[in-house]
Amino acid sequence: MRLAGRRLMIALGSLVLLEIGCRAIMRLGCRASAERPRPGAFELYMVGESTPAGEPYDASLAPPQLVSRMFGGRLAGRPISVVNLARRAQSIYPQEMALRQALCCRDARNPGAVLIYSGNNDDGTRLEKPLRERALQFLEGPSRAMDALLFLVWKASGAGSSLPSYEFHLRRIIEMSLSSGLTPILSTVPSNVVGIDPALPFTDDLPQVTRAMLEKGDRIRASGRCGEALAYFRSLSRERPSLRGYIRYKQAECLSCLGRYREARALFLSCLSAPSQPDYFMRATPAQNDLLRRLAAEYRIPLADSEALFQAASVHGLIGDELFADGHHPNIKGHLLIDQAYAQALAGAFSEPIPRPILYGPRVLEDLGVDRHRQAQAFLDSGWWLLCAASGQIYPDRRLAMAQARFESALTLEPDDFKALSGLAIIRAGPNLLDRAEFRWLNREHLIWGGSVSRDSLEAFLEKLERAGVPDGLIARIRRSRQGIPRGKAP
Repeated sequence: MRLAGRRLMIALGSLVLLEIGCRAIMRLGCRASAERPRPGAFELYMVGESTPAGEPYDASLAPPQLVSRMFGGRLAGRPISVVNLARRAQSIYPQEMALRQALCCRDARNPGAVLIYSGNNDDGTRLEKPLRERALQFLEGPSRAMDALLFLVWKASGAGSSLPSYEFHLRRIIEMSLSSGLTPILSTVPSNVVGIDPALPFTDDLPQVTRAMLEKGDRIRASGRCGEALAYFRSLSRERPSLRGYIRYKQAECLSCLGRYREARALFLSCLSAPSQPDYFMRATPAQNDLLRRLAAEYRIPLADSEALFQAASVHGLIGDELFADGHHPNIKGHLLIDQAYAQALAGAFSEPIPRPILYGPRVLEDLGVDRHRQAQAFLDSGWWLLCAASGQIYPDRRLAMAQARFESALTLEPDDFKALSGLAIIRAGPNLLDRAEFRWLNREHLIWGGSVSRDSLEAFLEKLERAGVPDGLIARIRRSRQGIPRGKAP
């Protein structure tokens, strides 16, 4: 018994030392971080993913930076110190861990707020929490060492991001913020619901006859017989239940054509609740936005209802391309609506006016210090997102038209941009380069995003374009621009 007791004491002592060491490492990392807020400042944290990181632009146009400018760099009588923890392609769990790390050495005497914008990288269509998510979350608690271990297990196992898990980690972010003396501000997450049709990739269970049925409904609507088209698609939905998500979008288009905009909006939004498809657009679902509104009311914290602002700024309340660069990354007009929502929420929470609101205008990017090169890169990144989203789709035309517009906008700013010219050429090549195998080759050879292109890869690419019938003039422009390949950002 004495030996067993001694072993137990050693084990408990080791756990205590491990916990102390883990907390000490976290505090040291926090103090050494370049993102640590300035002493005595109003601390403005940002938690989220690619949009709050500034996508498709850069960090200088992220919400906390622009909100700080709207308040003239001061709030609650102190200079604002921004700590932007948003990272591209991160789900809610890593966002929670990043905030935990940032707050472990916070001085609670300083006022501050946490702006929360999250939802595009979590699956809002999964309503059941898988067993492994339940197990990991059951073990989470006050132990920093245990939390760090569980996070490593989560990353190794790829444990998911169901709607219940999204809520679980959102609550922890809110409660962590409140316990640290910060005001958490939730934002709803708008999406391009009208401009991007649902994914409809090639599958073995979608025969040619089914495609002909879908195209028949499109022809009826295009002829102006919207009521007839609506009835047709409703009938088709009953016959082809596996396509209901896509057909629902078609019905919403018919309702919009008939002027029944409220019904159309509800149906467009319902398309986001269908099981997600690999089309590069993880758009926030109505269930996620309803949850965000409910949590704001439950915790009695400010809500920046960005989705409501987007609807108010859209024709008939149907949110589409006029506010977005692609499927869920806003353009500068959309970014400013999100920033406006956060600024209004902060103004209400701290009883201060917004002295320097940033209004949208044709030269707003120049006024914000964004040069032509960065503007071109934003168009380029958006174009490649849309082109990737068109690859492997049965009906890629809408996405390709949007991608083409982005590439052409990039070329108006930088006429010899290699990647923009290549994007236009791939669109001109059509199905020849848009199937999955060819697209994987384009990506592997760095002809899509980032990296340098070898001479052999360039020549092979140009040969493919020639065989696909791409105009000689465009191929010649690509060859001449070879020396100036920009390094785009990967998704």
